[in-house]
Amino acid sequence: QVALSSAQGQTYTAVKIGPDGKLYASTVDGLIQRFNRNSDGTLSSATTITTIQTNNGGPRMVTGFDFDPSSTSLNVILWVNHGQYAFEGATDWTGKLSKLSGTNLGTYQDMLIGLPRSVRDHLNNQPVFGADGKLYFSQASSNAMGAPDNAWAQRPEHLLTAAILQVDPAKLTSTPLNVRTEGV
Repeated sequence: QVALSSAQGQTYTAVKIGPDGKLYASTVDGLIQRFNRNSDGTLSSATTITTIQTNNGGPRMVTGFDFDPSSTSLNVILWVNHGQYAFEGATDWTGKLSKLSGTNLGTYQDMLIGLPRSVRDHLNNQPVFGADGKLYFSQASSNAMGAPDNAWAQRPEHLLTAAILQVDPAKLTSTPLNVRTEGV
């Protein structure tokens, strides 16, 4: 273990090495931080990427990300799962899957919107590209026991909750795709 003084003051939700050899980390409030890795295991000061916050009018709860299989060291493409920034009293259907690309990941595109969200901290989670080129992620439950309860504001399960979801990026020809299954 190496103390990382350059990575202080944030609550990180995911960490991954990019195709450019740099360390990428997402924060609970919607930032992406990029670090150069030194030979002794220490990190450079972070380059902070605010693209998610900027395009959503403030903080978003990032739960994970993965690099597009077509990413290269000169063309990094990041797929990010995020939802309303709230630990209590969150609004349902505020989950998103977004794609960041371009210089300093400054190009933002919502790919999926209307993903379910619990009243607390259950939302769309860490996406991972499979060997088949499709993106997979767990969509959390809306409650704790499979049925509405007081601790989870009586929010019922929905068609997409408590499931592993598969997204075929090649079929996302018109974005964003609204996947909200109820009340539309």
